[in-house]
Amino acid sequence: MALDLDALDAQFLAQQAAAKPQVRASDIASLFASEPEAPAEPSELSNALADFADENQGLAYGAAGGLGDMLGWDWLRDKGYEGYERNMQEVAGRQRDAYNIDYLAEQGTVGDWVDALQYHGIKGGLNLITTLASGGIGSAIAKRAAASAIKRKMAGEITEDVAQKQIDDIARAGQLGWYGGAAANAYGMELGETWGQAAEEQMRRSGNIDNIDLMKVTQGGLAAGSLEFAGDVATLGLSKMLPGKEGVLQGLMQRPSALGRVGIGAAVNAPIEGLTERGQHFFETWGADKPTYGEEYEAGARQAMFAGAVGGAAAGGTINLMNRPAQQEPPTV
Repeated sequence: MALDLDALDAQFLAQQAAAKPQVRASDIASLFASEPEAPAEPSELSNALADFADENQGLAYGAAGGLGDMLGWDWLRDKGYEGYERNMQEVAGRQRDAYNIDYLAEQGTVGDWVDALQYHGIKGGLNLITTLASGGIGSAIAKRAAASAIKRKMAGEITEDVAQKQIDDIARAGQLGWYGGAAANAYGMELGETWGQAAEEQMRRSGNIDNIDLMKVTQGGLAAGSLEFAGDVATLGLSKMLPGKEGVLQGLMQRPSALGRVGIGAAVNAPIEGLTERGQHFFETWGADKPTYGEEYEAGARQAMFAGAVGGAAAGGTINLMNRPAQQEPPTV
């Protein structure tokens, strides 16, 4: 039987082609493709803005939950607790080791310290803006109410003296309204925070939030709110930013240079806010029926004091920048 050499050659070539690995265009492209980059971490500005928004939403939910608890409206109480938990978990998820004072003290790098100062400083400035906005809203409401009352009371022509008295009354109402708005912001935040922590503690202990000590929550929240309000008034009052008031310690706070005003504002307000925040932490913890002793409590107190001091320095330096010395008239000859 004769061998078909052409058939054998064709069979051999087919076997070689099958054994040879196939190279596809996509395989070649993958050799030159760069590794996918990991998503960049959010900046301290982004984290501070997001945390500030979530914290304030959470505190509003906490205040609503506390109100529902006091009125016996379980649906509002539960909704408030859920909102508080959801927002605070969002905040916790964005926290970095570098924001914590214990971590910084033990192993923080220069970059970590810079990140922490940026983060807490931005939040301090945002808190100051909230206080100014709350006071401004309260002032506007009070002025409008006073003007409406005067308009109803007076009719026809009035003398210049009466007109001036009306202007003074409206201004005085605006001042009281400013303090009322700022106080409502401070007390509302702290009552919401204290009730939220109390609800978390009760849920941890018993799996429900049916037995929160509302009297203790109220006392702790009001005490913490008083410290918050006092710190805000001190920060603004030192720099002549309170309505109708001249700043105290003007000789100390005023400087001819912008850098000097920023420096003295930061130096004076950092301890004020640091100490008030530590006190607030105590009253919030006590009002929530949580232990006010032990390492966990002390770690929280250190963190509150650190964040308050950094935020107070940023807010105090910024607000005192506008505290320019009055221009003196040149003597006339």
